[in-house]
Amino acid sequence: MDVSTKSGISHPSDIAIQLEQGIEYYQLQEFKPAVSCFQQVITAYRQSGDRTGETKALIGLSSALYALGEYRSVIETCRAGIAAAREVGDRVSEKQALDNLGNTYRHLRDYQQAIHYQTQSLHIARELQDAKGEAITLSNLGLGYKAMGDCEAAIAHYERGLALANTIEDYYIKGQILRNLGNTYHALGHYTKTVECYECLLEIARYREDHRSEIHILKNLGSAYYTMEDYARAIERHQQRLAIAQRIQDHRHEAQALESLGIIYDATGRYSHALTCHEHQLKLAQRVNDIRAIKKIQANLRNLYYSVGDYAKASEYGVSETQAS
Repeated sequence: MDVSTKSGISHPSDIAIQLEQGIEYYQLQEFKPAVSCFQQVITAYRQSGDRTGETKALIGLSSALYALGEYRSVIETCRAGIAAAREVGDRVSEKQALDNLGNTYRHLRDYQQAIHYQTQSLHIARELQDAKGEAITLSNLGLGYKAMGDCEAAIAHYERGLALANTIEDYYIKGQILRNLGNTYHALGHYTKTVECYECLLEIARYREDHRSEIHILKNLGSAYYTMEDYARAIERHQQRLAIAQRIQDHRHEAQALESLGIIYDATGRYSHALTCHEHQLKLAQRVNDIRAIKKIQANLRNLYYSVGDYAKASEYGVSETQAS
């Protein structure tokens, strides 16, 4: 972390403005300008001997570097931030630095270190009676344990975090935890629990009118119900996904939903419905000239028409694999 360049700002109010500028860049996801701002602010605070301000700028810098995936620099910055935070007694900033450090080690697949730092963060959250911070850290710990393969420990941490998120009615954190929890149950093959999480997540997405998230959740629900052989619910969720995709003109998800519906209809012997879905899917692929998709869909249609005995229609798409064999 090289922040040794002499800062062009020195007045406290100017430094504070630059710090706010860095935060604003970060919130706008303009991470490189954010890094530049935070580095200048750190230099200025060091020159003026303001360790409190330096602490906050170091936390900002570590967050921006983390977003850029510059993990080795994040570790160095977080360690400096933790030292400064402890020196000035800023427990909130110390917790933020520990969170960033733990998440960084998880991305580097050093899961023991990740859990070590997240556990320290959890202790501070409880000391500060910071329910929101505690819920976030419990979720991070769940991610760490899942990455280690300890899904039961992951679930225990997610459940505790979810309870806190429900208590403080923070739907954003609740949604993150439900997604992680549902994915963990899915990895264990606990599909009933999986759909319970995804259904709750769906309610949140609809409450927030977040159609992009809703499409992804409906996709996951459709797949989970299909795995459970609950074909009626699988079809219902994919149809809802299709309707949203068509309404917002998301042709990629529209095509995917049609493919999923076609597969389910085929598997359940509803061949006319399957053919309708794949024919519509083919038109979408032809519209954007997706040659690979066109060939795949044509093969599906060819085999479907051959299966229902419509050889003339099948021949429009070439020779079926079944016929060729």
